[in-house]
Amino acid sequence: YSFCTLLARMPPKDGYDIPEWRSEVNFEMPEGSNVHVITKDTAGVVGVGKAKPKEGGDVAFTIKNGVVTAKNCNERVEYSVVVTLPEVARCKNAEGGDWGMTWYTTDSDNEMVDIFTFVIHLPPLTYIKPFTVSEKHTMTSLRRKGAGWAAIPNTPHPCPLPDTPFLLIGFPITGPPDQAWRCGQGFSGGLTHYGDVNCHSVDFECEEGTSVTAVLPGIVTAAEDSHEGSGGHIMHLFSGYNQVIVAHEDGTEACYLHLLKDSILVSVGQHVKKGQHLASTGSVGFAPWPHIHFQLNKSSTTANKDEVGASVPFVFESTNKPFVPVAGYDYTTNGRVMS
Repeated sequence: YSFCTLLARMPPKDGYDIPEWRSEVNFEMPEGSNVHVITKDTAGVVGVGKAKPKEGGDVAFTIKNGVVTAKNCNERVEYSVVVTLPEVARCKNAEGGDWGMTWYTTDSDNEMVDIFTFVIHLPPLTYIKPFTVSEKHTMTSLRRKGAGWAAIPNTPHPCPLPDTPFLLIGFPITGPPDQAWRCGQGFSGGLTHYGDVNCHSVDFECEEGTSVTAVLPGIVTAAEDSHEGSGGHIMHLFSGYNQVIVAHEDGTEACYLHLLKDSILVSVGQHVKKGQHLASTGSVGFAPWPHIHFQLNKSSTTANKDEVGASVPFVFESTNKPFVPVAGYDYTTNGRVMS
């Protein structure tokens, strides 16, 4: 199916519980997680200004005399810079206050290491000086201690919301009757749910070992659960997160991420039924807290079979009103828990 054909087959959004989510704040950081999201309006940043077009490439991240600068020189595209710095950087805000640290482990060494991780959202032609570090450090010296950064373009979705219809699917986790899970990040969440590939994603905080279930029938196209590294280091952002991917007849594929090591019960090529147990939740990959990351994408039409296509908006089935979760609220498999 082409993406346009696929959308034509989806139900309209009328009658669904779909709130306004298009905001950088559609995420909630659990206490102690301390991955910091910074925009030009964040209190405590050292400075904000206008960048010159194409000065030194699209995006730069530098440290000079202890002042950190993230710069976007692209005239049209917004970027998000994800950066991890070691504890010795001693990151401070404009008032000299400490930024809280998060942690990470690796596959080879389960020792927990304290770090600073930031997600810096940069509009076109903008620089942000988000914090300072100890003046003795440069980016080169900090890289030797495990620092790293990456720039992610916030590519516009090919079918802009809110006009795109939504696909109706089952819930990706199960538990005891009336079990509720907190939505930690929803559609277009400012932590990691941006760009055309990831903007239609949801995270549910849940205990490790929670059952992950298929939202639609399909064929397993990926099953990887050999990793155990965890936490908020950028090294985990693009790989090592343990996943199951299931391709559906309608041309979409469901991605279930951050799965517990050695918990996957299906294999590539296997047909699965809707509601079938696939694996167990964990906190593997870029996961400073235990959760399941779920998203739908159109199947890749490129020669690179590992490339995931544009994300597909969806709603979860309910005996009440189908719903799209929003960060900061608790949900059962039947919808939002009303306080």
